[in-house]
Amino acid sequence: MTTPLTPRRAHLITVRRSSPLDESREASLRQLFQLTLWVWTPVLAASLFLRWDEYRVQPLMWPIVPLSILGALMLREWPLRSPRVRAAAYLLCVTLAISLSLVMNGPLAVNVSALAVTLLVAVLFFGPRALIVGLVLATAATVSGFYFAHRGVLPPTQVTAVQTTGYRVLELFFVFGGLWFAGFIVVTTTEIYRRAAAELEEQQDALLAMQAEAESMQRRELVATLATGVAHDLANMVQVMTASAELLEGTSDHPDAADALQDMKEVGTQAGTLVRSLLSVGRGTSATPSAVDVRAFFAHLETLLPPILTRRILISFDHRASRPIMGVASRLEQAILNLAFNARDAMPGGGTLVISASDRQPTPTSGQSIVLEVRDSGVGMSEETRQRIFEPFFSSKENNRGSGVGLTVVSRIVQDLGGSIEVDSKIGEGTAVRLILPAA
Repeated sequence: MTTPLTPRRAHLITVRRSSPLDESREASLRQLFQLTLWVWTPVLAASLFLRWDEYRVQPLMWPIVPLSILGALMLREWPLRSPRVRAAAYLLCVTLAISLSLVMNGPLAVNVSALAVTLLVAVLFFGPRALIVGLVLATAATVSGFYFAHRGVLPPTQVTAVQTTGYRVLELFFVFGGLWFAGFIVVTTTEIYRRAAAELEEQQDALLAMQAEAESMQRRELVATLATGVAHDLANMVQVMTASAELLEGTSDHPDAADALQDMKEVGTQAGTLVRSLLSVGRGTSATPSAVDVRAFFAHLETLLPPILTRRILISFDHRASRPIMGVASRLEQAILNLAFNARDAMPGGGTLVISASDRQPTPTSGQSIVLEVRDSGVGMSEETRQRIFEPFFSSKENNRGSGVGLTVVSRIVQDLGGSIEVDSKIGEGTAVRLILPAA
């Protein structure tokens, strides 16, 4: 598994153009227009044709034509663009038509089905109050029809045509159309909210990742500030110690004095390296990157590394890069040294260390790159440790042997040079660290 140096999560946060409720409303409204235009209007016209001889049926023909025209226009979102306004206008027209049918014919199955669908859409757009208003209007229309028929204003209901097979078939089409629409609303709304919940979970994961990255950057900035101040003080102390050792060299005849002074100089040199590492955490690199010849760089490493590492570690170099690296030689040397020291500590009983350079073909997001790889046969690391190796002052070494800034320095160097880092490691199978650097 690979670990990028600086994960890019700026595009993980997606912004929904509308809420799930708005999407559900829009889909339901469009489907209602189609249902009215292609199913209800033809069925209603055919059923009224079968009952044309009834006096109360003829006035119902008048709402059908404008209702179908209204459905066709609103299906194209003209002249009203807002879904809420289109729903209000359409529901108003449908409610008037249903109320007229209730007055003239009473609560037939066709009227009840149309009323149920209308109230469902009304609740979806305008809430429970729309349901109460619709039920009150429907009840008032039905009671008015019965009252007018009882007083003789309207003739009594004629059920002869209603009982015919053709009318029953059309009535079933009408009712099943309403049931299908209700099921469509339930399924569509459920799917929309399920998709919205999945997107919300992805956004929350992305936000948590960005928050963790921001906290890590804050810690690094704090550590950089602290490291710069501490490093200046340590540099002064180390300089005094090293200068004193050089002044005292050759001034004493004691047999152990020469060894003690040599140890002081070596400790001073190691302390100076640590100070430079701390300063690199705080400042980054100030040198201008230039072309670094990989062959000459590897020749220098072949001379530098063997005396530093234990004899139980077999070091090999594999140079296959065809182009120079765009970088700073001293900074690259420091990065390779830190990785080599980590590899040495991961192989207390000895092992193999392979340092290689190879070309990496350009990608759509990056140009030609050179890969510097440091691979060891050590103990490896767990996934949890691998995720934290670039954190400042984090160390997995026993007995507090590590300072925890080595890999932080490596990451800072590579980042300053415009590169990235990949890490592969498994417990018991060693570790491979790849520095992907721009080619010159």
